[in-house]
Amino acid sequence: PFNTDGIDVAGIDIIIENCTISNFDDVIAIKPAERKYEMTHLPDSLNDWKWCSKNITVRNIITLYGAGISVGSVHPSNLLPCIHDVTFNDAKLYYPIKGVYIKPDLRTCEENDLPCAAFISNVTYSDITIYQGQKPAWWDDYEKIQRSRGLEESFQPNNLLNYIDDNSLHCGNYNFFCMMWPLYLGTQQQLEPDGVGSGIWPQTEPLVTVANISLINISASGGNWPETPAALRCNISNPCTGIHLENIDIQAEHFLKGDRFICSEFGTIYGTIHGFVSPNATDCILSSSVPVI
Repeated sequence: PFNTDGIDVAGIDIIIENCTISNFDDVIAIKPAERKYEMTHLPDSLNDWKWCSKNITVRNIITLYGAGISVGSVHPSNLLPCIHDVTFNDAKLYYPIKGVYIKPDLRTCEENDLPCAAFISNVTYSDITIYQGQKPAWWDDYEKIQRSRGLEESFQPNNLLNYIDDNSLHCGNYNFFCMMWPLYLGTQQQLEPDGVGSGIWPQTEPLVTVANISLINISASGGNWPETPAALRCNISNPCTGIHLENIDIQAEHFLKGDRFICSEFGTIYGTIHGFVSPNATDCILSSSVPVI
């Protein structure tokens, strides 16, 4: 069922290894840690964010279905939640809803007169293999039943704050299949059975800084994906920096919305591309000219 994470952790010096997990939500989610008390000013450098979830390694993982090997979600707060130094290595994902999933998230800060921010930094995904295929025979009926309440007028939210209708993607408010991606960096896509949640294509969050993300030796093959190979969604007022792509090959029998990376807009992602990267990501990634944290 949905809303059944496999492993959620927050803390320091953690190793998760040699696991086989089958579920329909985050397979493994690295959660942020935060301060116990607010600060009157932001720390001068990332080295001063000593309370983060950090030094976490996930390796030798096999997953069936699942909604991603994930970082987050991480939302801005006066308690300054953060995640630092995380490595995912040697993972095989079979028929996932999402593969690589990094989730800076939306939230209104508690106290407007105090610093409000969040950090995701120094995260590496390496040697990740994604095998896509047909969903289980019972999936369509199950999804239809679980989501039907959200389609009933009495269960629909009064408004969908943060929902952006991007005509280039053709994602409807309640189209679950727009949530399926081999690689997704961006605001958490969330749609609960009762219709609540940020929606399929929520706004990006400028108060969450994302820096130094490396995606190395990632491949996907087989099956049909309802969207495109990858979405990289950051905010133009606080771009993601230090995004490194190396030896990425995301293929399928068919991508229904085209074989391409998509991003919020040009200038929201700064980083480097090395080796073979397919599809071409240069439409989204600018060469690093913004200082990397």
